[in-house]
Amino acid sequence: ATLNTTVATKNTGNISVQSSETGTAYLVHSSITVDANTTQANLDAFALADKVNKVTIATVDTATDLAATDLVDGEYKVYTVDIAGNISTASAGTVTIDTTAPTAPTALNLITANDTGSSDSDNITNKTTLTIEGTIQTGTTSVELFSGSTSLGTVIVAMGATSFSKEITLTATAHAITAKASDAAGNVSLASSALAITVDTATPTVSTVVISATDSSDTAKTSTLVAGDKIVVTATMSEAILVTGMPTYTINIGGDNKVATYVSGSSSGNTLVFTYTVATGDTTDATTGITATTNALLLNSGTIKDIADNAATVTTPAESTNTIIVDAKAPTLVEGAEASGSLFGKTITITEDGGYKDFNVNFTVTNAKEATFSVTGTDANKVTISDSTVSYNGTAVGVIVKAITPDFSEISGLTIDGNTLTKTGTNGWNDDGNGFSATGISNDGFVSAQAGEIDAHSYRMFGLSANNDIVSYEGIDYAIYIVIDSIHIYENGSKKGDYGSFTTDDVFSVQRIGDTISYLKNGVQFYESLNKTTDTLYFDTAFYTVGSSITNVKMGYDDIGDLEITFNADATQDAVNAVTNAVTYTGSAQTVTLSVTDEQGLSNTTSNLTVDTPDTLAPTLNALTAPTVTIDANGGNSIGDTIVLTITFDGNVNGLTSGVNSTVFTVAGTSVSATWSGTNDTATRTLTYTVASGQNGQAAINETALKAALVASIKDAADNAFTYTVNDGSIANIDGIALPVIDAILPTITLTTTGQIASSSDLVATFSEAIVKGTGDIVIKESSDGTVFETLSILGNNITIGGVDNRTLTINPSADLEP
Repeated sequence: ATLNTTVATKNTGNISVQSSETGTAYLVHSSITVDANTTQANLDAFALADKVNKVTIATVDTATDLAATDLVDGEYKVYTVDIAGNISTASAGTVTIDTTAPTAPTALNLITANDTGSSDSDNITNKTTLTIEGTIQTGTTSVELFSGSTSLGTVIVAMGATSFSKEITLTATAHAITAKASDAAGNVSLASSALAITVDTATPTVSTVVISATDSSDTAKTSTLVAGDKIVVTATMSEAILVTGMPTYTINIGGDNKVATYVSGSSSGNTLVFTYTVATGDTTDATTGITATTNALLLNSGTIKDIADNAATVTTPAESTNTIIVDAKAPTLVEGAEASGSLFGKTITITEDGGYKDFNVNFTVTNAKEATFSVTGTDANKVTISDSTVSYNGTAVGVIVKAITPDFSEISGLTIDGNTLTKTGTNGWNDDGNGFSATGISNDGFVSAQAGEIDAHSYRMFGLSANNDIVSYEGIDYAIYIVIDSIHIYENGSKKGDYGSFTTDDVFSVQRIGDTISYLKNGVQFYESLNKTTDTLYFDTAFYTVGSSITNVKMGYDDIGDLEITFNADATQDAVNAVTNAVTYTGSAQTVTLSVTDEQGLSNTTSNLTVDTPDTLAPTLNALTAPTVTIDANGGNSIGDTIVLTITFDGNVNGLTSGVNSTVFTVAGTSVSATWSGTNDTATRTLTYTVASGQNGQAAINETALKAALVASIKDAADNAFTYTVNDGSIANIDGIALPVIDAILPTITLTTTGQIASSSDLVATFSEAIVKGTGDIVIKESSDGTVFETLSILGNNITIGGVDNRTLTINPSADLEP
């Protein structure tokens, strides 16, 4: 018998056999013994089981199919039994029945060379032709790969191989790759575990760009940006990307290109973040704002790729963000053409790119107490003034404030640094922490300050007081109490209410207009006192906490001081320039400095304008040193006694260094002569009245005549004539100086002892007015020849004064008179 099929096969088909004789062919499992004792009946019996199948050989030497159906696995040979019952020897070849499927392939893997991008093991690639490898069971003859249910082809493996490799072609999408192994019998394994592969050939693109802003500490900011703030550019990509190097993003701020640097977005996210720190000089305008073009994103030799290694297209959407305003450019001051009547002699032009809301124009001098600034409106300049409001062309564009840094005549436990007061004594409402100004507000005026810090332990008050009798906070008549982070009103230690919170940028004021006291925060009234006053009021402070402070301390009164003009949102450049050029100055000779500060606090510190002004300040009396009167030690009421009036001016003056005045001093309402003395270019003058014989009555000073004399003759070095307008023109102390009653008329004897008298009699004389003992002697003489009879001391007991109104003088000689 001949076995034509020698390869392994499953038990579901046929094998081919042939024989040189007709008869029956038997396919016999190797576990069954066929020998000389075996009969055809034996084989037929086995054929009823699952280890032997048979077929009739009808034609010799012709291939005949013998069914392998339902046979158990194993090695089989073919035997032929001829029609005579003779059993042939076993076929030379064998066939194996195999119904066991091979084990499914394992460890499917995309080869490293095909795994592109940031990782060579993430099975994400931009290649479409790929090689898959895996592990197989020995005996596997082929492996077929699938994407889902779609066959990707079969690879034949060598006999005994334990691995396979297959090149496949995939489309650009996600795939689940599986493998099935086949053996020689055609058994097919189950599908392997899926290998997830993503083929990504798409180019990343910039989908959107958003421009936003933060402050220097990266907190979102929507208000105007200043130097140190940040502009943030966020570019959203179409997919996750990876960044190498330092790409940049170019933005345009007000017409100037600025480079935003890369800060984040390289951790497989889909956003790129760039920031630009606003620098001094950066500014936007209403028409351009912040923009970016389509070529704003630059790689700078770096790369932006997706995780499959596809390089990004860096074309960006054009972006325009006009809602973000940048103003880090300081305003400028420029002197133009010469202008008659201008404070600076030239036209001043102010330029500010960020608008004029909260824009400050400041005129400052060294000695603000000797400066009076005014804004002079005319039809030509279109400027008008109403109280503290300045208008241009009929529109209110700003407010005017004139202020000085106050001097303090009484201070304890405080340090003064410019216009900042800080407590240095001990904690508590005590003598430490008290400051009281040297000058008071007699008419309308204000005091103002800012909190130096916000701290849970900072307690301090400031305001207005008529006196400093009580140095603690209970002594402040009208006080703003700034504590921790809240605002309170106290009046003479009595709390009037709570009024919200504050920042160190807030400016607090206590002002008096007429007889009404108001409390303001940033120029807005939040409380009006019920207690009215017309008393002269002084800047007064009280501090509890060591280290607590108030800053920007100011005081305004009598139209003097540095000038600050704060403009509002309605102000235009024309308005600001017109108002600035309308400012005039009167005062002492000093340097006026013009500076400007915008809403963001940027100022033109490198281009301030200055002008040296002449002395137009009229000399006047010293506000702190009132006129004084020195009365002669003898009483100032007798012939030869003196009364000296000393006058102190607010600066050195000329005139009235000598000469007679016959109007200032009066006696019983009648002017008397006095003599001026002093030295030119000094600050004091004296007027000396010497009591003369015949003057009698109340001495007084004629204030009107005194002012007239000063106005007529006193001038300063700049030839400015004396003036005096404070206190409604009333010179302090003049009316209150107590002068003596002058008695420079000698008494006369109206009645004496005459005729014949007894030798023991007293001598008696009656005078025209009351008399008192003075000094000297009374001499009694012989009337005939002048011989001295006796000399008596006026102070002795022999001399007495009495009678009606003490007008009688009695002389009692020590011896009887000679007949």
